[in-house]
Amino acid sequence: MLSEHTELNRLGAVTALWFTEDATQLLVGGETGQIEVWRVDESGLMARAHALRKHRRSVRGLACNPSGKIVVSGSVDGEVIWQQSSEGGKSESLKAFHSGVQAIHLPSRGTNLLASDGSRLLTINLRSHEIVRNISLESYPTDVVAFSPDGAELALARRRKIGIWDTQTGLRLTELTDERQTQWSAIFIPNGQGLLSGGSGRITAWDVEKSAVGQQFKMGTRYVKSIAVSRDGSLVAAVGHAPLQTLQVVRIPSDG
Repeated sequence: MLSEHTELNRLGAVTALWFTEDATQLLVGGETGQIEVWRVDESGLMARAHALRKHRRSVRGLACNPSGKIVVSGSVDGEVIWQQSSEGGKSESLKAFHSGVQAIHLPSRGTNLLASDGSRLLTINLRSHEIVRNISLESYPTDVVAFSPDGAELALARRRKIGIWDTQTGLRLTELTDERQTQWSAIFIPNGQGLLSGGSGRITAWDVEKSAVGQQFKMGTRYVKSIAVSRDGSLVAAVGHAPLQTLQVVRIPSDG
């Protein structure tokens, strides 16, 4: 373990995490609707920097653009907020879903973003504040949703299964299964390196092409409910399911 923090009372339970592309900042969203920016140094040590515009209800999705200057977030009341990452920066919002936002993808170029509540996939234009595409996903009920780095795929987890969906067609491509544990969180590793999921006290690295469990490593929390990974795939931030849980940053083992 590189670093851990328990000074998270303003957030309540941590519900969303996101590393900036250069891994120097970690965005942390909480059950209270609070979003905070934490600095991460080269050794993985963390320090709180500042807070961003707050949601009225629990944060469920976080993303930022490659420069780290724009942050997009979603909440359980269906609201999407996009704002500057600097303290007191400009912000805008849109009520996009009747149900809760579960995941957000912000492309490196253009003005459209993708958002999903697990049953629908929306394309939202940030300039016009309009939903320009709305497709239904042939999915099972879930509150664990994650976009691939390029936005082409969407992972939806329920109990011991993780399905991978095509965001263009809304159809399922493959399914991953671990009969030993429930999947509480999921995130794609950048650069096509696979997928990570959070289970009961451990993180699993999946070989998506083979639909197989890869290496697993233990975490110091009972349920890994929120997870983020740095762009180079070397650092993982994770936290448990309850208020006052410890936020941890660990380095992914290079081999099993």
